[in-house]
Amino acid sequence: QPILDRILERINRASQQLDGYIQGRYRLARKIKPEVIVELGTNVGDSAFAFLSAIEKNEKGHLWTIDSQSYGELREDTNKFNWTNLVDIIHSNSVDYAKTWDGKKIDLLYIDTAHTYELTINELDLWVPFIKSGGTLLMDDFLTTEVWKAFFDWVQKEKDGKKNREIISEIA
Repeated sequence: QPILDRILERINRASQQLDGYIQGRYRLARKIKPEVIVELGTNVGDSAFAFLSAIEKNEKGHLWTIDSQSYGELREDTNKFNWTNLVDIIHSNSVDYAKTWDGKKIDLLYIDTAHTYELTINELDLWVPFIKSGGTLLMDDFLTTEVWKAFFDWVQKEKDGKKNREIISEIA
C-alpha cells in the first residue's frame, strides 16, 4: 500500500484537523531525511506515524518515541506496517530518559509533551545538546501554550551563559 494511502487512512481515522499536522511532519522528514529522530511525547502516535512513513519512504532512519502515558495506535501500526525495526517505543519520562541517552547525535528532535514552562526548559536543557550541527528542532503547540516563553527564555539563558553557542547562533 503506498505511503500516502497509509497517511490518508490514518487521517480518516483521526480528526480532519490533523490533516496538515500529519502531512507537515511527513513532508519535513522526507525533505531532511533524518537518520535519528527523537520524539518527546507520543500520545496517540500521529506524529510517530508520519515520521515512520517518511523513514520507510526514505529507506533510512530510526525513530525513538518517548512518553510516560499512552501510545494509542502506534504499536498496532508498527506491526501492521512492518515498522518494528524502525522504532523504539520507550515508556519513560522525557527528562529521565535524556539522562540515559547514549550520546547519539539527533538529526530531528520533536518536542510535544505537556507544554508546561518548566518541562520545556528541562527538555531543551537536556536534549538540545544532542542535536547534531545542522539538525532540526521542532516544537508543537508553540504559540498556544507556555512553550514559546520557555523557548525564548531558554535561548536567552543559553546566549548569556555561552552554552550551545553553535546551536544558538543557528537559531538567532
